[in-house]
Amino acid sequence: LTMVASDLSIKFQAISTGLQSGVPPNPQEVEKIAQEMEKANDQWSILLTRFQLSEDFQALQLFKMTEARLAQNGINFAQMKASTAWQVQAMLSYANGKPPPPMPAEVQKIMSQSSQDSSQIMSQGMMSSSGVTALPFKEGSKAMQSPVVQEELRQIVTQHKSLVKLGESYGKWDRAGKLMYIDQMEAIEDRWGVFMKRFELMGEMNPEFVQQRDDYLKRLQISGDQEFIELLAETRQIMRADAERT
Repeated sequence: LTMVASDLSIKFQAISTGLQSGVPPNPQEVEKIAQEMEKANDQWSILLTRFQLSEDFQALQLFKMTEARLAQNGINFAQMKASTAWQVQAMLSYANGKPPPPMPAEVQKIMSQSSQDSSQIMSQGMMSSSGVTALPFKEGSKAMQSPVVQEELRQIVTQHKSLVKLGESYGKWDRAGKLMYIDQMEAIEDRWGVFMKRFELMGEMNPEFVQQRDDYLKRLQISGDQEFIELLAETRQIMRADAERT
């Protein structure tokens, strides 16, 4: 979906540029793009619903993170969906030689914001794979040759995997269970942060891993680690508030 959204954004921008230059777009091409947009929007909506209703913590967190990121741009899911639906209908009307349908007030509001297209690409990117496949540390890292460091890493990995597995039933828990789980998840993430920072300071991070991580954040329209950490903190605040209402 991320690649599809990016490709559609480029095509849509080409149409807009042509209109600004006084060159009317080809109706058949416009119709094709509209159909692709409609299909992508439907797939995106289904995926969002599946994540929203999931009992798994990781899936639900991804939904809440996307929601939080959109909110930073003054857009919510309903507005984005309505905006895309109107764009599709307007393009289909053009392709068939008809006037566009009236633009709803909520669509007028977000269509005036330049962040709408990039927000949709970002939100769809969050629902896709990170693409990070490289190991975080350099092969033959001196630090990793230490039995103490190896044991520390083993414990963090084991406990994190166990916690992720436990979170598959997060949606079934009561208020206290959800809040306790979020605390435990944040604690293991803090341990990861300290562990990774040591390797970063020693210059033993794998450049391929760093590049893949940065590319993923770029696809999400996130400028760096700190911005991601702040977004994650905001997401957890939302999830804590949801847990309090359980």
